[in-house]
Amino acid sequence: MSTANVRTIVRVRPKSLREISTNAVNLLTIDENQNEITINPPPEGLANSRHRHRVRGPRVFHFDKCFLPSAIGSSGQASEEEDLIQNIGPYLIHSTLEGYNACLFTYGPGGSGKTFATIGVRGYSGLVYRLSCFLFKEIERTQEETNATVRVSISVVEILNETLYDLLKSKESTENDIHADAPTHYFSQGFSQFEVENAQEIDAFLRLAAKTKQATLADRFGKTHGHTAIIFKIHQKIPKTDKQVSSQKESYFEILDLASFSRNSHRKPEDEITSEYAGEDNSLSVLNRVIASLTSKKHDLTIPYNDSVLTRFLQNALGGNCRTIMLACVSPCDFDETFSTLRYAEAARKIKNISVINTKRTYGDSDESEFDNIVSSLESDRVQMRRHEEHSKKLLTIIDDLRTEYESRIKSLELQNTALKNHLCLAVDAYLNPVELKFPKKPENKSPKTINEILQMELIEFEKDVQILARDFEGIVLSPQDFSPPRLQNIEEESLKHDSLLD
Repeated sequence: MSTANVRTIVRVRPKSLREISTNAVNLLTIDENQNEITINPPPEGLANSRHRHRVRGPRVFHFDKCFLPSAIGSSGQASEEEDLIQNIGPYLIHSTLEGYNACLFTYGPGGSGKTFATIGVRGYSGLVYRLSCFLFKEIERTQEETNATVRVSISVVEILNETLYDLLKSKESTENDIHADAPTHYFSQGFSQFEVENAQEIDAFLRLAAKTKQATLADRFGKTHGHTAIIFKIHQKIPKTDKQVSSQKESYFEILDLASFSRNSHRKPEDEITSEYAGEDNSLSVLNRVIASLTSKKHDLTIPYNDSVLTRFLQNALGGNCRTIMLACVSPCDFDETFSTLRYAEAARKIKNISVINTKRTYGDSDESEFDNIVSSLESDRVQMRRHEEHSKKLLTIIDDLRTEYESRIKSLELQNTALKNHLCLAVDAYLNPVELKFPKKPENKSPKTINEILQMELIEFEKDVQILARDFEGIVLSPQDFSPPRLQNIEEESLKHDSLLD
């Protein structure tokens, strides 16, 4: 167990073309020997500064290391990069191989050179590649000295809008099912991990993560401004020596390129701020509150780690089981943003971390075979569990199909049962209340007759009908005298009675 404060390193970028064209004044004075940075108020004064009530004149800040700005491509920049890797590399890499957790994260406003320093650009290798080369050199040396077996795996994660995305998964599976590891509180569960053997493979995975980020997150949120985390998991198996028994170590080395915080002229108007910007501003403000709480003299304060995904991710790096370096990148001409960055970086230097070597377990000679047997049995149990899971899924599918079939059968049987009940009720009612039906008696069947007899009977019946009709006609016969003769009149006589037939 060792106690160490968070180390803070400040890197001042050179003036940008815009600052050179506007003759911006350099506000910083750097003393590399004393590792001090003095920030002077701007020539126009502090009337428009949000720190006007906090600053009365030049302010001096103290850090573990300060780097002067150097022109890009100059020999001074090459020496600065070499000095930077010599100040960061041995401390972090040696701590990782000893079994301690290690973390490097950047902090600063937009345009201060954080991504340039960590990831780099085309033609310039950032700290990730340089630290990877240093890591594998030290691994080779460790393996030669101790005959240890060291495995390194890489994971790349994006924290955007309070959500974690695994950038080494396929485009269809970038949603996060990521949670913290219970013993270490590290977000290591759920990340896709790939073993690497050299710095070139790490660079290839970073290129793949950049393409995944552009293909998924940029399509979902437009231009992305999330926090990028590169996680190395180092697993060591150290064999038995004369001085010690065999052991295993497992440590994490994280490199975080935080998003930029920006205010005033660099920030969008309130009505144009998307949820993406709001989420990143919230996570950085929670990070500032965590730093302030850890360095406060009040011991009853609750550290707000759980208020943001970023601070939960940095919980071990700030006040936990980790050896941490904070790389603060600042601009030489922006007073407000540079002052805020230097103030929080100086405060983070006071945070104490209690780091412990992550030794999983130590075994003697008699225990190694037992340990191997346990590992093999656990592996076989895991395989059997996977088979049982597959069988259980198949059984569940069969059960669902049978349930559907039997439910349809039950419904049809219920319908048949209802119909039978209705028929039974009708039968019982008919038995208890019988209905008497009277049908006309059928004439007695006589012996069949011949055709001549039938025709004879029909002829007799016809003669009877004719006689009846004859009697009816005899009663209604009339004589000619019963009708009166028609009355005839003279047309001329009748016409004289009228004036004219034509009127």
